Amino acid sequence: MDENTIMECVAHIRAAAKFCEDAGMLAYWASLLGVADQLLETVDISTLGVSDLRPNA
Repeated sequence: MDENTIMECVAHIRAAAKFCEDAGMLAYWASLLGVADQLLETVDISTLGVSDLRPNA
């Protein structure tokens, strides 16, 4: 996948995670954020021109 596709996927995963968080489904929320982080690791951050795309911990 190219970087744009990955970033779109990450955005959708994060939206789903937010829904889970709002619904109190914290196990799903944590799992989805883990998937998003793993997907971000597949992207070479330096080629995107940003320092860090992960949410602040």
